[in-house]
Amino acid sequence: MGEKTCKVPTPLDMVNHMLDKIGYKSNLYGKKVLENSCGEGNFLCEIVKRYIIDARRQNLTDIMILKGLEQDIHGIEKEESIVRICLANMDAVAEKMGITNVNWHIRQGDALALEPESIYQYVVGNPPYITYYNLTPEERTLIRTRYQTCAAGKADYYYAFTEAALQSLAPDGSLIYLIPNNFFKNRYSDELRKYILPYLVEVEDYTTQRIFGNYLTSSAVIFCRRQTQGRTFKYCDIQNQR
Repeated sequence: MGEKTCKVPTPLDMVNHMLDKIGYKSNLYGKKVLENSCGEGNFLCEIVKRYIIDARRQNLTDIMILKGLEQDIHGIEKEESIVRICLANMDAVAEKMGITNVNWHIRQGDALALEPESIYQYVVGNPPYITYYNLTPEERTLIRTRYQTCAAGKADYYYAFTEAALQSLAPDGSLIYLIPNNFFKNRYSDELRKYILPYLVEVEDYTTQRIFGNYLTSSAVIFCRRQTQGRTFKYCDIQNQR
């Protein structure tokens, strides 16, 4: 979650819940995972830990694990200073588990300006929560011209990230994203709803529950699969247990 002057990391319990739900638990070697707005690496650090634990469970050598970490775990972050923090955090996790000198595949750049690669078995994350009114003219032009979900109306930034994330899935890929739940009813998010519906497996709606402490944004977790081509999905109201 983030605004122009404030970035709020995803709480660790939510990170673990989302990774569990998407099935990022076992047989991870050789399967690519992407976070296209990785920040300081809250998701990626837990991914690194799970990856190493699972690889050791499979009796893979440290050399194989090192190569796997470099090839399978990908991230993108716009701010160079945040990339450095992310890399340091990932290094610390790997080193604590006995793996050093990893050449991480973390790119510094604007994920929305890059051409999505449809190669990932897992795409995870918590994209920037920036409203249309807080976007720069350049950002508005970029998302309007490149993303179907943002072509009309006053699209929030996360619409484009969600579309780009879905485009990054391999044919057997799954997506889990933490986004504002205002996309349920916002008239400008109609194209986003249409875009994700064929892939949508489950929505967890946190209604009035504040995942990010004092921040007022109400959130939802969306779970999608590339292979799903349906018009129905499971809806869970987490606050009211229904």
